Amino acid sequence: MLYEWNLENQAAIISEYNMPSLDDIGKMLFISSIPNWDYIVDWYLDLAKSKTRVSFEIKETVDNLLSQNPHVTEINKIEMIYNFITQNIVYSSVSFRQSAFIPQKARDVLVKRIGDCKDVATLCIAMLKYAGISAHYVLVNTFDEGLNKNILPAIDFNHAIVMAESKSGPIYMDLTAQNYPVFTLPFNDEDAFALNIIEGESKPFYLTKKYYKPGLTKRISSVKLGNDNSAIINRENYRWGSPAASLRNTYRFKSNEDQIRELSETLSEEFPNLQINYYNIKDIDTISYNIEYSYEFSVPFYLVDASDMKLLKLPWSDNLESRRSLSTETRNFDYKYRTRSDTLWEEMVIYLLIMKYADGIINANRRYINKMNIIPPEKYLEFKEFYNKAVRADANQILLRKSM
Repeated sequence: MLYEWNLENQAAIISEYNMPSLDDIGKMLFISSIPNWDYIVDWYLDLAKSKTRVSFEIKETVDNLLSQNPHVTEINKIEMIYNFITQNIVYSSVSFRQSAFIPQKARDVLVKRIGDCKDVATLCIAMLKYAGISAHYVLVNTFDEGLNKNILPAIDFNHAIVMAESKSGPIYMDLTAQNYPVFTLPFNDEDAFALNIIEGESKPFYLTKKYYKPGLTKRISSVKLGNDNSAIINRENYRWGSPAASLRNTYRFKSNEDQIRELSETLSEEFPNLQINYYNIKDIDTISYNIEYSYEFSVPFYLVDASDMKLLKLPWSDNLESRRSLSTETRNFDYKYRTRSDTLWEEMVIYLLIMKYADGIINANRRYINKMNIIPPEKYLEFKEFYNKAVRADANQILLRKSM
């Protein structure tokens, strides 16, 4: 039997900033011999069922973990096993050593302390099984591979994670995410196309925000302005979820000296010639949902003289910047707008120690909440107007004049 598809005189796709991948918007012909998603589930269950057997080594490891807390809860068990794997098993994907589909035995992954995504997922399922918790493979096509809106049943997945069944609901875990706490997912897993490998459950879905805890960044800043136009800025910083993991990725395995150098280089992009006065980060090696850190730095000539007045730009930590991707008035395709923090929140107190100003204190508060990662074309202008308004607000300057 011969099939033929013809398209003629097709208009070119005009590139747009932050547009979906061509797999999502292009004219693609998908052909699959796989009848349905049940077939994929049954195929992978058969492929991997013997790999999650519980060995002596797995029993011993889980017993040692759980013996550390005699009153361990179900969530504690999941978190302890997740943390053990992400901190002790080295992620490695070597094509000539490992199969594209078949995972290694859980026991081999534990003993060799190395494996790719499906290998560490296998170990996690086996350890949770011994701890009395049901867990399953989840095949994933990461967000950078497109939304796969009209995909036919196929084995075109590039990643594997785990879903643990808990009394409070399913918990999705990526065992390759070394610095991410349980209940969070790496950036490329968020909104990714996924399929639970559970018999009788074969409908693909997206790993939307309801499947993991939100990311939040909060800062409390104190700014002291001096007679010489200098500023001393102190920041107390709090991060939850993905932003906390991002910080660990950058700072965790650096010495204190290198951490300070990293911080200085980052801040220097906005504050030239600064000097770090103080820096402290708490429990960076503890993979918890939140992390706290603080620092203080001095900036010479921060204020700008304007005749007998002075110009002050509020030193927000996460100020928004103009985007060239928002330069057009219309769009034909969705606009991808993704941030690690679902909420940015900053409180600031500015002390005017320069001569004498009325009251001598400025209080500022800023909160930015991101609710959508994909902006459809019909909402693009509304989003553009909102975003540019926020950029202008962040760039506002205050004119200071001495009180009489």
